[in-house]
Amino acid sequence: MSENLGILQRDVPLLDRLPAVVSRTWWHSSADSAFLEDSNQTPVHLGSREAAMERAQTTKSGYLHEVRLLSEVSICPDTYLEAEHFDPGHTLMAAVAVTGLVVRYVNNSENPGSISLVTLKANLEPHQIYQLKWPPDRCVDVVERETQLSSLKINQKHSSTSRAK
Repeated sequence: MSENLGILQRDVPLLDRLPAVVSRTWWHSSADSAFLEDSNQTPVHLGSREAAMERAQTTKSGYLHEVRLLSEVSICPDTYLEAEHFDPGHTLMAAVAVTGLVVRYVNNSENPGSISLVTLKANLEPHQIYQLKWPPDRCVDVVERETQLSSLKINQKHSSTSRAK
């Protein structure tokens, strides 16, 4: 856990004002445009738009889902911290599957200091789906091209050196 991690100012109300958790717009990245249509008892991660975009970029997910919690959800009174030895997103999924609670945790990796949630799909109301289009990884292409050019130059240099002898 980062020693300097603090709660983002905009997320402080999510710690002690449970209505703020329900009224907030939450985000989820997914490879599936219809991720809410399957099992409602499946736990999911929700977070800030920034955290969902970071996750989508890392996994090259194709869709960003904007959702809200249903007004009648039950929220766990505790807030957990994501740490190197404790990943609340995965550790809490089994508990969420049994209890149906909404569980909050502080991100340490994606959008550090932001509050994220683990909850059941059944606790969500969909609002908007955005399709993400990732550009080709030009950086890899440039590195490969540079490597090929370097190899070509090295081969040409060896050829001209051997001819000069």
